Amino acid sequence: MTSWWRKTSRYLSSHSNLFIITGGLVGGAYLVSKYAISKFQQIQEKLTNDKNAKENLRRRFAQNQEDCTFTVLALLPTLGDQLFTKHNVEQLTESLRVQATPPVALPPTEPSIHVTPGETHSPVSLPTDVAPAAAQDLHQEASTPVAASTPEKQMLSDVSSKPDSTSPQLNPLAKSFVPGKVDTSEPQTTAFAVDAADTSSQADVQPSLSEEVIANGTTGPDSPITQNAEVPPSLASHAAAKIDVEKSSLESANHESSHMDAQGQPNKPPADRQVKLKLWNNLKLTAFTRTITSLYCVVLLTLQTHIQLNLIGRYAYLASVEALAREADDVYPDTSAQSSHGLDHDTERLYLTFSWWFLHHGWDRLSDRVSSAIERSFSPVSVKAQLSMADLRALLNDARYLIEHDSLSPSQSVGQPTRKRANFMDILFPNSIDQEVDILVGAGALDANDAHYALATNHKLRALLDETKDIIESPDFGSVLALCTDRVFETFFNSLNPTFDIPSTGKLNSTIHVQPLSAFESRFQEITEEMQHGKRVRLASLFPLVSRQSQMAIRGVPNEYIEALADSKELRAFSAVLYAAWSSL
Repeated sequence: MTSWWRKTSRYLSSHSNLFIITGGLVGGAYLVSKYAISKFQQIQEKLTNDKNAKENLRRRFAQNQEDCTFTVLALLPTLGDQLFTKHNVEQLTESLRVQATPPVALPPTEPSIHVTPGETHSPVSLPTDVAPAAAQDLHQEASTPVAASTPEKQMLSDVSSKPDSTSPQLNPLAKSFVPGKVDTSEPQTTAFAVDAADTSSQADVQPSLSEEVIANGTTGPDSPITQNAEVPPSLASHAAAKIDVEKSSLESANHESSHMDAQGQPNKPPADRQVKLKLWNNLKLTAFTRTITSLYCVVLLTLQTHIQLNLIGRYAYLASVEALAREADDVYPDTSAQSSHGLDHDTERLYLTFSWWFLHHGWDRLSDRVSSAIERSFSPVSVKAQLSMADLRALLNDARYLIEHDSLSPSQSVGQPTRKRANFMDILFPNSIDQEVDILVGAGALDANDAHYALATNHKLRALLDETKDIIESPDFGSVLALCTDRVFETFFNSLNPTFDIPSTGKLNSTIHVQPLSAFESRFQEITEEMQHGKRVRLASLFPLVSRQSQMAIRGVPNEYIEALADSKELRAFSAVLYAAWSSL
């Protein structure tokens, strides 16, 4: 045993350095591996946390942008009802339709000859002893011209000397006389009352009855004329001649009066034409004002909603990150304490209430601004003017410049007054404490006393309002506003391209035919104005299309204007800057 132990100890002592080095290497390798594994685990955990945080941020940001889109779609009808009531294009269109409807022309009526009812139904009898006298009277009346207004007194004077026997008149146009006392107290009653407005039934019935009496000499099977005497042919011819003379004289008088009215029509003052022209001009200004106001309202409401919801979303995201850190690390012993970066529900509600200003007051100011610019740009243009797409773009660009720029007074500018770009601050948000109180009271959020108290004590609400106003006055907001406005106007012009035969692809429409060229000539082809800018159309024909776009911008489902803004990269970048501005907190 002793020799074995000595040999072993001698071997170890002679190789001690080897064992020490080997043990050190193995131990070091183990420690290094453990350290490396722990570091890899930490890196992996950090990458996982970063990935989760980025995914959480991306998901929250995407959800926030969708909330902005749905919020705008929910608020647009409130704005649209007021806008369409103020600029009522449909009412002007209906007025023009009523003005354009021609009056209902009455059919020409023949003059009717009225006979008193008692005389119309009285039996016509002609005794033998008075027939020659009646024939003599008719010969005398036919020898003189008959006027349409012959008084009854003259007719009664012819038969005033007759005895109390029935005195028939073979002329149906003359008043039949019944024997008795003649009342001469009504000399103004006429034998023939000509009324051009009566129906033609009386005029048809009475001449037919008269012709039957004259031709047949009877009024019925029991007529006394058939029993007592026959009508001489000369007497019937004289009565028919008298009827023809009266009819021809009345027709000539009506023809002359209508001819004089037709000749005098151009000499009358064109009141209807002036009213119609005024309606067309009002329709022109109202249609463009309503549509352009709708486009600006869509842009401004979208930007305002993105600013508000992104600021609130930023606070909500920071509060969620803080809550996750509190759960993962026991750094915050008081877990029930409220997050320093979070917003309470009342603060969010009061801050979102400030969109009420634009929905009920700001849009009206914007509408007046647009109306003034449209009137200055489109008033010189006639409704019958032929415009191309380039002309329409030029007119609307002039109007846009007046809308998007504020004029400076000569004292603020050297020489000729210039214009600076407007930020629409007074349209989107109030400028004074009193207006802020009016918003909270008008929206029903608080009463007057509570509104003053909330604005004075709620520091987070005041910080949100001040930051919002700073954002609106920043150059970034102006750039995004201009780009978004360009995008919605481009969508508007694309909707009018088919009217000008300009498809959205920029190629020619099928209605514009180009003659095929040879292989040599196909290398060179002249681009005409119609090929480049489309055909010219009358300005009045654009009114229905322009008015329809205001409906599409406010009430369209799907709303291509909202979709165009949602796809805007500039707006998403602007929202991302607002959402990630944590250094300002």
